[in-house]
Amino acid sequence: MTLPLHLNKRGYNTLMKSTIRIAVVLLGLALALPAGQIFSGSVSCPTSGNKVVSSTTIKAVTYTLQAPTANTGSVYIGGSTVSTSQGFFLKSGDSYTSPPQSNTAAYNLGTTYFACSASGDSLTYSYFQ
Repeated sequence: MTLPLHLNKRGYNTLMKSTIRIAVVLLGLALALPAGQIFSGSVSCPTSGNKVVSSTTIKAVTYTLQAPTANTGSVYIGGSTVSTSQGFFLKSGDSYTSPPQSNTAAYNLGTTYFACSASGDSLTYSYFQ
Protein backbone atom coordinates (compact mmCIF):
# COMPACT_ATOMS: atom_id res chain seq x y z
CA MET A 1 0.00 0.00 0.00
CA THR A 2 1.35 3.43 -0.91
CA LEU A 3 0.83 6.36 1.48
CA PRO A 4 -0.18 9.76 0.13
CA LEU A 5 2.79 12.09 -0.48
CA HIS A 6 2.18 14.16 2.66
CA LEU A 7 2.12 10.96 4.78
CA ASN A 8 5.00 9.05 3.24
CA LYS A 9 7.91 8.04 5.44
CA ARG A 10 10.20 10.82 4.21
CA GLY A 11 7.52 13.54 4.66
CA TYR A 12 6.62 12.20 8.11
CA ASN A 13 10.27 12.29 9.23
CA THR A 14 10.69 15.85 7.95
CA LEU A 15 7.54 16.96 9.77
CA MET A 16 8.68 15.31 13.01
CA LYS A 17 12.15 16.87 12.78
CA SER A 18 10.63 20.31 12.22
CA THR A 19 8.24 19.86 15.15
CA ILE A 20 11.08 18.77 17.44
CA ARG A 21 13.22 21.75 16.35
CA ILE A 22 10.39 24.17 17.12
CA ALA A 23 9.82 22.54 20.52
CA VAL A 24 13.53 22.80 21.37
CA VAL A 25 13.63 26.49 20.37
CA LEU A 26 10.51 27.27 22.45
CA LEU A 27 11.94 25.42 25.45
CA GLY A 28 15.21 27.33 25.09
CA LEU A 29 13.34 30.65 25.00
CA ALA A 30 11.32 29.74 28.07
CA LEU A 31 14.49 28.92 29.98
CA ALA A 32 16.27 32.07 28.79
CA LEU A 33 13.55 34.50 29.87
CA PRO A 34 13.99 35.84 33.38
CA ALA A 35 11.35 35.06 35.95
CA GLY A 36 11.44 38.71 37.02
CA GLN A 37 9.46 40.68 39.52
CA ILE A 38 7.70 44.03 39.48
CA PHE A 39 8.50 46.59 42.17
CA SER A 40 7.20 50.10 42.79
CA GLY A 41 7.79 53.16 44.91
CA SER A 42 7.26 56.88 45.31
CA VAL A 43 9.62 59.81 45.90
CA SER A 44 8.83 63.36 46.94
CA CYS A 45 10.02 66.29 44.89
CA PRO A 46 13.07 68.23 46.02
CA THR A 47 12.39 71.77 47.27
CA SER A 48 15.00 72.98 44.76
CA GLY A 49 17.39 71.45 42.25
CA ASN A 50 17.06 67.82 41.23
CA LYS A 51 17.02 64.41 42.86
CA VAL A 52 17.65 60.79 41.83
CA VAL A 53 14.68 58.46 41.58
CA SER A 54 16.54 55.99 43.83
CA SER A 55 19.49 56.61 46.12
CA THR A 56 20.65 53.04 45.49
CA THR A 57 21.38 51.17 42.28
CA ILE A 58 18.18 49.65 40.90
CA LYS A 59 18.73 47.72 37.69
CA ALA A 60 15.62 47.25 35.56
CA VAL A 61 14.63 45.67 32.26
CA THR A 62 11.93 48.35 31.89
CA TYR A 63 10.45 51.01 34.14
CA THR A 64 7.52 53.44 34.33
CA LEU A 65 7.62 56.93 35.84
CA GLN A 66 4.32 58.67 36.63
CA ALA A 67 3.34 62.10 37.87
CA PRO A 68 0.41 61.44 40.25
CA THR A 69 -2.89 63.16 39.45
CA ALA A 70 -2.63 65.09 42.74
CA ASN A 71 0.46 66.94 41.45
CA THR A 72 -0.03 70.65 40.79
CA GLY A 73 3.09 71.17 38.65
CA SER A 74 5.21 69.27 36.16
CA VAL A 75 7.93 66.69 36.87
CA TYR A 76 11.00 66.89 34.62
CA ILE A 77 12.97 63.71 33.89
CA GLY A 78 16.57 63.39 32.69
CA GLY A 79 20.19 62.95 33.69
CA SER A 80 22.14 64.69 36.41
CA THR A 81 21.67 68.10 34.76
CA VAL A 82 17.86 67.96 34.59
CA SER A 83 16.03 71.08 35.74
CA THR A 84 12.63 72.69 35.31
CA SER A 85 13.92 74.16 32.06
CA GLN A 86 15.78 71.07 30.76
CA GLY A 87 14.53 67.50 30.36
CA PHE A 88 11.27 65.97 29.24
CA PHE A 89 8.31 66.64 31.50
CA LEU A 90 5.29 64.83 32.84
CA LYS A 91 2.16 66.77 33.69
CA SER A 92 -0.23 65.59 36.38
CA GLY A 93 -1.41 62.07 35.48
CA ASP A 94 1.17 61.57 32.69
CA SER A 95 3.54 58.63 32.61
CA TYR A 96 6.58 57.41 30.70
CA THR A 97 7.52 53.76 30.15
CA SER A 98 10.98 52.87 28.91
CA PRO A 99 11.27 50.35 26.08
CA PRO A 100 12.64 46.96 27.20
CA GLN A 101 16.29 46.38 26.29
CA SER A 102 16.13 42.64 25.45
CA ASN A 103 16.17 40.64 28.69
CA THR A 104 18.97 42.56 30.34
CA ALA A 105 18.61 45.02 33.19
CA ALA A 106 19.97 47.90 31.11
CA TYR A 107 18.36 50.74 33.09
CA ASN A 108 19.51 52.06 36.45
CA LEU A 109 17.03 54.15 38.41
CA GLY A 110 19.94 55.29 40.57
CA THR A 111 21.13 57.40 37.63
CA THR A 112 17.71 58.76 36.59
CA TYR A 113 17.07 62.26 37.94
CA PHE A 114 13.98 64.43 38.24
CA ALA A 115 13.11 68.01 39.13
CA CYS A 116 9.71 69.51 39.94
CA SER A 117 8.06 72.84 39.29
CA ALA A 118 5.98 72.52 42.50
CA SER A 119 7.65 71.56 45.79
CA GLY A 120 4.75 69.51 47.20
CA ASP A 121 4.58 67.12 44.22
CA SER A 122 5.92 63.58 43.91
CA LEU A 123 6.93 60.96 41.39
CA THR A 124 5.83 57.32 41.42
CA TYR A 125 7.75 54.57 39.69
CA SER A 126 7.49 50.88 38.95
CA TYR A 127 10.09 48.62 37.39
CA PHE A 128 10.60 45.08 36.21
CA GLN A 129 13.76 43.20 37.26
